[in-house]
Amino acid sequence: ETLRKNMAKKKMKELMDMKPEFINGSCKKISLEAAEAIWDRMVTFGRYGFSVIHAVEYAYITYACMFLKYNYPLEWWAAVLTNAEENEITGILWPYVKNMVSPPDINLSTDTMVVDYANEKIRSKLGVIRGVGDATIEPIVANRPYKDILDFVSKEVAGPSLSHKLIHVGVLDSLFPPKTGLIEKLKMYEDAVEKHK
Repeated sequence: ETLRKNMAKKKMKELMDMKPEFINGSCKKISLEAAEAIWDRMVTFGRYGFSVIHAVEYAYITYACMFLKYNYPLEWWAAVLTNAEENEITGILWPYVKNMVSPPDINLSTDTMVVDYANEKIRSKLGVIRGVGDATIEPIVANRPYKDILDFVSKEVAGPSLSHKLIHVGVLDSLFPPKTGLIEKLKMYEDAVEKHK
């Protein structure tokens, strides 16, 4: 049992220390050559080996991932990006998904990456914006939908600082008329705040 544990846990030093005991015990039933051959196979397995059921499970997971990635790429990448850390997204995954991902939208985004079927893109989660966490996201999502910037301001889900940030990064773009410039958006926001007061 100790030998099996050492082999399974890849404890090679402890495994090699057991060789004399294994060879002596084996030679009572089989030849020295056969015992050495078995020992060599166990050492090879101990370097890197795992049970057949692990291999089967990995094969199933690999097949399922390949199938989903090929047939449902937006859904697959949305799931991968939702579960990835920020440094994984920016450092490893971004080159593969940059053409599939749209910026967050105030009426569509949540705390996960979601598929925007109307645009055939992945809609970024609100959490990708620095400084926007769960406490900020919850009231925004709970008070949706927002018809326009005045509706957003009147629901009081974000203060001026956060609102300015959301305007700058384009999260509130759907609340303004198309092709509105940044300065105009900020002016319309200030006007909405005054009107709400």
